[in-house]
Amino acid sequence: MKWRRWRKEDAAAFRLAADRFMQLGRDLDEFLGTRSEFMLGKWTADARSWAADKGEQAYYEKDSRRLITVWGGHLLDYAGRQWNGLLRDYYLPRWQMLIDATLAELNGGKPV
Repeated sequence: MKWRRWRKEDAAAFRLAADRFMQLGRDLDEFLGTRSEFMLGKWTADARSWAADKGEQAYYEKDSRRLITVWGGHLLDYAGRQWNGLLRDYYLPRWQMLIDATLAELNGGKPV
């Protein structure tokens, strides 16, 4: 089944392909969780470990997350990673928003 099927306005085929895609993303996130070097939790814990107090811990964790997602709000995914936790909690929800908008378009909604 080709991803481009949505251009033919085949909502059922698009939904099937989208469901498979999202399942692959969940499987990949689970697989990445088998190695500590691919875990978001390790990245943020390492950042927190440099702090002198709880305030710095919160700051360093927030900053470590920004580095791999929005880079200060200007460069989306500039330093993006495929890590356990990040894939599940950041990238897959973004993909789901695009899928939902595309399905809405296929059902007569606003174009994506």
